[in-house]
Amino acid sequence: MVTSVDFVSRVFYLYWSTRWLDNVSHFLGGITIGLLTIWFVSLFKKTKFSQLEVVLWSVGGVMFVGVGWEIFENFLNIAGPSIGETYTVDTTLDLLSDLIGSMVASFYVIKNILPKYE
Repeated sequence: MVTSVDFVSRVFYLYWSTRWLDNVSHFLGGITIGLLTIWFVSLFKKTKFSQLEVVLWSVGGVMFVGVGWEIFENFLNIAGPSIGETYTVDTTLDLLSDLIGSMVASFYVIKNILPKYE
């Protein structure tokens, strides 16, 4: 889903004409990376996750990838901020969207997956 949104947005230059779409992409990416992080860690974890562990792994994985992406983006200058915006504002909004996505992923796992293992 995230890859499809990103592909269409780049082909039709929607990131430049529709500013909020970048936040949607980061939000969806936060959900995806959060769920993938929890799944990957669960492959090696012998005991059941606590709710706090779910949140910490999800947020930690998403922030690791998100900060890495922002450094990559800034270093290669592949995505400049919108008119009237600075890199600091753009990066803050991107990471906030990532964080909210990771919290949604955590909430989903806590409400729908953890109860099955009690």
